[in-house]
Amino acid sequence: MRVERILAIFLALGLIVSSFILFDRMKVENGYKTYELTLDYNEMLRYSSEAEQDMEKSLKDFKEAGVASVNIGEATINSLKMNEDFKIRTSFEGYDLVIAGENEGLKFIEAGLKQVLKESRKMTYRDDNTLVIEGKPKDMAFDSTVVRDFVGNKIGASTIGQASKLEYTGLGFLEDEIKLAKASGLNVLLRPVYIADTQDAKKSIDRFIDSIDKNNLKQTYVIFAGEQVIGSDEELDYLAKTLYDRNISVGMIEASVQREHLETIGLQPLVEKMDYKAIRAFTTWQFIQKRFDYGIPMHHNGEEIVNTFYRAITERNIRIIYFKPFIMPNSKAVTDMKIYKDRLDDLQERLSKTHDIKPGEVQPMQPLRARRSMQMIAAIGTLAAAFIMLENIIKLKRKHLLLGFMVSAILTGGIYAANIKLDLVNKLFGLLATIVFPSLAIICVLAIIKDILAKDQKVKTFQAYARGLIVLVLAIAISLIGAIYEVAFFAQSKYLLELDIFKGVKLSQVAPLAIALVAYMAYFGYSRKDKDNYLRVNEIKEFLLGNIKIWQALIVGVLLGAVALLLLRSGHESNVEPSSIELLVRNMLELFLPARPRNKAFLLGYPALILFVFLAFRKRFIWSFPAFALVAAIGQSNILNTFSHIRTPIYISYLRVSYELAIAVITGAIFVLCADLFIKFLEKVKKNA
Repeated sequence: MRVERILAIFLALGLIVSSFILFDRMKVENGYKTYELTLDYNEMLRYSSEAEQDMEKSLKDFKEAGVASVNIGEATINSLKMNEDFKIRTSFEGYDLVIAGENEGLKFIEAGLKQVLKESRKMTYRDDNTLVIEGKPKDMAFDSTVVRDFVGNKIGASTIGQASKLEYTGLGFLEDEIKLAKASGLNVLLRPVYIADTQDAKKSIDRFIDSIDKNNLKQTYVIFAGEQVIGSDEELDYLAKTLYDRNISVGMIEASVQREHLETIGLQPLVEKMDYKAIRAFTTWQFIQKRFDYGIPMHHNGEEIVNTFYRAITERNIRIIYFKPFIMPNSKAVTDMKIYKDRLDDLQERLSKTHDIKPGEVQPMQPLRARRSMQMIAAIGTLAAAFIMLENIIKLKRKHLLLGFMVSAILTGGIYAANIKLDLVNKLFGLLATIVFPSLAIICVLAIIKDILAKDQKVKTFQAYARGLIVLVLAIAISLIGAIYEVAFFAQSKYLLELDIFKGVKLSQVAPLAIALVAYMAYFGYSRKDKDNYLRVNEIKEFLLGNIKIWQALIVGVLLGAVALLLLRSGHESNVEPSSIELLVRNMLELFLPARPRNKAFLLGYPALILFVFLAFRKRFIWSFPAFALVAAIGQSNILNTFSHIRTPIYISYLRVSYELAIAVITGAIFVLCADLFIKFLEKVKKNA
């Protein structure tokens, strides 16, 4: 493998600088070691009804089980329809909203609206139990359905429901709910509601803060209810300053696909204005609540639900678990508090023992932002690696190679110095690192394989296996250098909090596989007679125009299918579900190891590389070497893919790769032993033929 000295110097310099950025990120992550379980007040009302006990006892029971707080949503006319004391009902007379119910509830609605409405509305009592609020056309919202004829042709649309924005406008918080929640001993947190079309921004913010002070609450973070942040349209700066000065962080609920967050208008600008003083939250979606009996051994009493919490906290920087009661297969809530206590104790023990993460008052991460000058050096180092890769694939004169590198480096330095679209530039260099370094790892492997084939070395099975293991470690080391570079380009709070993500994961998985095949052609060619290592157009033409045998086509089909499955299985949005056995194995690995290794690494990519080296020593099955190069590349691209999950703490990613290597020592030995026995069997058959 050729490595130009000047390029190696720039690569080493970039690695040193990137390592400093890596240490800064690890320092930030190491200070993020508390988590909190919180309840939803309305969910607990439903639970108390099923458990046939009063609300205060239910809250106290969960406090004893390990829950720290309860979130109370701001009341709206719509939410009060579920309030048994107020008995609220609504109807319309034209645009006017007619509200019927208990007088106490109507007074609360009247006062709440008058506190925050942008425009004053005429409010009239017809009697003690009926309040009419002046409506306007802009208040109205509708639900409609498509109308079709008997053969399915669309005729038009029909309105099937109507509502007023006033019904979803925040009214303030019910003091009875706050008093009851405080009596349980849980910390009480408020969730404000905001409708920009009807509410005055500053008045809504002030009322929220007044509610905290009036009830003497310790509001450490706020998770906004509804679709908007209060003041998102007009007073976001005021809200940001108010929350920041009062040391109130912003809670961001992760989306159900376990990626980014629920879309809330004004959320990201608010977090940015607060210098990323935010905390990621995970809500117990209903499909997760129903995993009480997961249908696999040892997962019949909520274990998988708690596993989901564990993964969220350890792998995705979640620190708030929005807890909801478990649901049994018969759709009824689990009411046995011993089950909850056992599961939450298990969670606490695993987090504390394995990751030193403990329950407590959650604090936001310290801000992280790598210096532009350091990222510039990392970018030039990545360019150096890219040119080393080209040097080993394409025949280039030294002066042309260095000229290309210097021009690219100068342009890159200019872009960073001028601060031109650096967010995009960092993403592009991060993507380049995820492609180049696993490709370099495979090029290094191919160079070693070619050297082994060129020599007439007779080594024992264990020696060949040991050499394969050494080559694997070398390849992993090269890929890990790429991971350090990748970290440098995404060392910002917005990535750790997943307010922005790396979107090149699929490409970074596929591109190294394609480059591995190109590199194989560069090193071994097609019917090549000389020993030079570079890509040749005539060989590519000869390969493309050559006859393909059926068995070769079958192998290509299997490999393409494997790559397609790899892509389909990657990401949380995948529709390809793992089998029950695989789920059980995953969970067992997760139970005994701080970070679960990936199957495709220790069962496929890593042992295939060891076997690749072994077969090179034996000079057997050389026709299969392109396939081995491809599979080995899957293992190396997996390393960069692991670090592409930027929200995952660095130590988890390193542990994952370490465990993959440790298990591959065993799986690689099994691969080699089986291959050795098969070769001996073939030799015996040939001898007896």
